[in-house]
Amino acid sequence: MESRTMVRKNNSEVRYSEAALREKRVKRNDYQLLWRLSKKTGERVRLTRHLIFLVNDVANEIARQVDPNTSVKVKGGGVLWVEEWTTYLETRKVLVFDDPKTEEEDRDKGGYQLPGAALGFDVEPASRFFFYGDLSAQGRAASREQYIAFANNISEIVKAFEAEEDAIIKRLLSAFTSLRHMVGST
Repeated sequence: MESRTMVRKNNSEVRYSEAALREKRVKRNDYQLLWRLSKKTGERVRLTRHLIFLVNDVANEIARQVDPNTSVKVKGGGVLWVEEWTTYLETRKVLVFDDPKTEEEDRDKGGYQLPGAALGFDVEPASRFFFYGDLSAQGRAASREQYIAFANNISEIVKAFEAEEDAIIKRLLSAFTSLRHMVGST
């Protein structure tokens, strides 16, 4: 069996067999692969957090301006609607993705589960959280895929909510016109 002599930094000599050298190279390559994976994971986490931060601002603004129970369809993301979440501590309008899988899991767990998968909270995607710290009301954050679907379709979502607002305004104007005619005819 052939061996090689390698010199360490402290000038001591070490003999390695060819097999041991091959094994050492493999381990070094494994560490390089793990380091690259670690770098990519860090980049994914950074991008996800930044996306959540930006989407939450837009989602909270939409929820603030739009009437509760107003809903729109999102390409690749299901139905998005404004829900009013009320607990013992707080009431807040929230933008929520319709998530049938989540609702099934919530029914199985019992307790007071807030419906859908919410946008607008600074929590990890698809995680459960207590709404304003109220231990009796638990919500679920939207998944990363739902955040991505929202971000990729944001202009269509805003236009759809705007169209819903236009429809409400049209119905209100029609009601005012009917009242004006009725009051004017008496």
